Amino acid sequence: STSTPTSTPTTASHHNFPIETKQRKADSANQFLKQPPPPPSIMPPNTQGFVTHHDRDDNGVVFPPHSDDQRIRCAILGCGMMGQEHISYVMGYSKDVRINFLCDPHEPSLSKARQIMDKFHSTSSNGARFLEPHNPMAFNSQDELLQHAADIDLLVIASPNYLHTPTLMQWGKHDLTILVEKPVAVSQEQIDDLRQLSADPAFAARIWVAMEYRFIPAIAKLVSLIPAVGEIKMVTIRENRYPFLHKIGKWNRDSKKTGDTLVEKCCHFFDLFRLITGEEANLSKVRALAQRGLNYGQEKDQFDEPIIDSAFVTMPFQDPKSMGASKQQTSSLSPDSASSASSVSSSSSSSSSSPETNWRKIIGCLELCMFAEGSRHQEEVIVTGTKVRGMRWIVPCD
Repeated sequence: STSTPTSTPTTASHHNFPIETKQRKADSANQFLKQPPPPPSIMPPNTQGFVTHHDRDDNGVVFPPHSDDQRIRCAILGCGMMGQEHISYVMGYSKDVRINFLCDPHEPSLSKARQIMDKFHSTSSNGARFLEPHNPMAFNSQDELLQHAADIDLLVIASPNYLHTPTLMQWGKHDLTILVEKPVAVSQEQIDDLRQLSADPAFAARIWVAMEYRFIPAIAKLVSLIPAVGEIKMVTIRENRYPFLHKIGKWNRDSKKTGDTLVEKCCHFFDLFRLITGEEANLSKVRALAQRGLNYGQEKDQFDEPIIDSAFVTMPFQDPKSMGASKQQTSSLSPDSASSASSVSSSSSSSSSSPETNWRKIIGCLELCMFAEGSRHQEEVIVTGTKVRGMRWIVPCD
């Protein structure tokens, strides 16, 4: 909430700055998260150079940072591969955001995070210092970081997947903005926990899930062209790529910790289906065919159940406003009829489907192959309408 400024500012109970300042920082943090990512030429900065254009004006002059009490105070929770990318992006906006805290139980990850920040503090080619040196506080325990919740405006959660929900359960009652890596949950139990948290009157955080594929230039261009395709009939997304990279403790090989491959990697694509169609998948009619155990066989300490290596997933879509009526219809369908695209229930309140209403449905297909190194196009999105078939290739950003 906000208050009208007075000669004696009212302070928030858990912050050491005025309420109106707290609200401004919350708004700034939310706006910061909505900014488009750096262009592909500097993605990711930790492999292609650290000095970005975001801290310089049109003449190349470095922007002076805001004073410490004005910049968004950021904490990075999880300093592995994804955390390090977030650090390099945030450092590109250092005139607005300052990383004050790092947290990771793995000391080498903390060390690498510091190295990335040090790159921004190094001297540029013309002898001018890019940013003033700054050493954030570093912790190995989330409990230690929680003690500083009152000093954090923006929390970036980049820990392993299975920790996202437990972390949100701990931080969700604090008045701050949270950017959490995908997927936000890896099981039905975690989804139930998050629903319970969101219904809690004490829930205070503003949460944004990192579905950055929406901001990839090729996707943004495709979405802008959707009106030209006519009425959308089919959306196909393909990913043909290399196996998962190695991560600490091999957690990304454990389906219980990742939600399995279709959750860990393909949640981006399911989100794109929703973005492109403007509709929701009819979950009762989603069908999948998958293969396991084709990758990682040479690695030691195998898990009892290998993760998915390839899959086809098909799904019909429907307007969210009609989903209540469709649920009633779905209950009367047999398993055989429900598996057929031609039997997709009508979005109207009618008790039966007609050929005309079936024809108006959008259908989608996801194709995934995790052992296709060297593919010409790693990721493709195809939208077919009544007038045009549009295709885009995505620059890899995993």
